[in-house]
Amino acid sequence: MKKKKDLILHFPERLSIETIFDCNAKCLCCPTPRLKTGGVMEPKMFKNIIDEASNHPIKDIFPFIRGEPLLDPNIIDYLEYVRNKLPSVNIHFSSNGLLCSPKISQKLLNLNIASMTFSIHRHDINSCREYMGLNYEKILKNVNFFLSIAENEDKKPNVSIISVDIPDHEKSNALSIKNKYNWVSMEFWPGHNRAGNVPYNSSFNFEQGIYVSNLNGCYSEMWLYEWFFIFYDGNVSFCCNDWLNEWIIGNIEHHTLKELWNSKKNWKFRHWTDGIEEAPLNFICRNCILAVKEPPGK
Repeated sequence: MKKKKDLILHFPERLSIETIFDCNAKCLCCPTPRLKTGGVMEPKMFKNIIDEASNHPIKDIFPFIRGEPLLDPNIIDYLEYVRNKLPSVNIHFSSNGLLCSPKISQKLLNLNIASMTFSIHRHDINSCREYMGLNYEKILKNVNFFLSIAENEDKKPNVSIISVDIPDHEKSNALSIKNKYNWVSMEFWPGHNRAGNVPYNSSFNFEQGIYVSNLNGCYSEMWLYEWFFIFYDGNVSFCCNDWLNEWIIGNIEHHTLKELWNSKKNWKFRHWTDGIEEAPLNFICRNCILAVKEPPGK
């Protein structure tokens, strides 16, 4: 894997901003239901992030990390602020669909979002209730409404429906959405251990007990060299799988994003991930399915 240490940006091109740490779903494939949630970002903090970003050539904004962004009553106002300060930035949105009402759908499309991802891991009324804790009929109704108005937009957003570890017998139900809207991407993903934060279950399609002795990079290299993840309390991480906030570079109440991006600590995390320096035995990447185990060229 080619490492970008010689091509480092002076400011991240992509920002994931968690305005709320909460979720209305209880997905078995996600660490969030097992954690204490409820944190909300202060509006001033969000605006400060966007104000700083507006001074740099940022490409993408993702207003979510560990939960359902539509639980934040300020989310549309925040996105309007983003669009005003960063008129050409790509806004990428994600939802499980339950709260994506017709009114919300229209507001999102009015903001010219670049992409919309619906995370729907089960496509059956009963199994959706068991696996996600949600009402599949309501989700489907909301998703169909969003797609019905999105396809009439002059510039349609890229829409993906992602299902993790979906049983084969439910795939036909999922594909029926794509059959109706053939421009929508339907993606069936294997399980992800979220750097060891998802307890292993025999039904999950990922390797059990991962521990990488010799780190040689990350298959999502852009996280290291293009992306910052800002949690609701201002903590900043180099990885979206840092669910427990154990590998924090710093906090934006004390430092600018640019200072944190170019900090010695951020470089230290990059070097540990890439195997340039030996990482601690408990380093987050050692337990992740995205860790590169073999040196480049092997």
